[in-house]
Amino acid sequence: MDIVGRRMGRLRRAAGNSPPGGTQCHFDIPYTSLPGVDPGLTSLDIYAPGEIGYYPILLYVHGGGWGNGDKRNVGAKPGFFVGEGYLFISVNHRLNPSAWFPAHLKDLASSISWVMENAGNYGGDPTNLFIMGSSSGAHLVSTLAMDGSYLAGEDLRADILRGVISIDTRAYDIPYLMSNLPRGGGRLYRNTFGSNETAWAKASPIYYVGDTSPSPPFLIAYSDGDPHRKKQAERFASRLGENDCESTLIPGPGKKHMEIIRDIGRPGDPVSEKILDFLRGHELR
Repeated sequence: MDIVGRRMGRLRRAAGNSPPGGTQCHFDIPYTSLPGVDPGLTSLDIYAPGEIGYYPILLYVHGGGWGNGDKRNVGAKPGFFVGEGYLFISVNHRLNPSAWFPAHLKDLASSISWVMENAGNYGGDPTNLFIMGSSSGAHLVSTLAMDGSYLAGEDLRADILRGVISIDTRAYDIPYLMSNLPRGGGRLYRNTFGSNETAWAKASPIYYVGDTSPSPPFLIAYSDGDPHRKKQAERFASRLGENDCESTLIPGPGKKHMEIIRDIGRPGDPVSEKILDFLRGHELR
């Protein structure tokens, strides 16, 4: 087994996989097959309400710095959203260093194409598709929504997305981030996106604002304690607003980076309630 395969195995065991009661769980469904790629990296998990229905879909992309993480690391999210009447899908994508950007985005677009074609077989409503990501996953869902080329590569339109929930990433504007980090502090981003400002801009969702028409509405959440995350969220939301794109900015008071992600779906979490309000406010009914 290669390094990525061993890493994923550890993450799956650590995350556990106890489905919430009444949920119909479908694990490790391949959404594409790529030569030489671990099939687990191009697969998804579906958590569906137990009762027959046609439910809005929330597709989730994990974090992990584009080189770690796994779709099983979902915590309380499936139970919370399924309990509120959503089909919850968690997807994997290729990881650094086995694949480099934009492979992650191509995989995400491929997974959405699969969902549009197949989610109805599991009780999902493809006309009510939302995407959510945390940390590096937040960067991926935001970039995919703003740079329409990835969905277009799957013969999909950007307006298939009812909304985007982006949770605590630094990477809305990578050139701005790199010019404001301490010396030597940008290794993760250089390793992932290259070493020049043109490459950084191409990977930054803020540079596509105004190019995608219509832009899906955004909910943008950020944690306490890292001024870069707060500043990036504020600048991205501001740019969206300047271009008549709907955005809602949600701080996570007292929550650090891992906490704001971990607490989604936990009882009493205010960010979870804001996400639920956002979903309900943008569903087709």
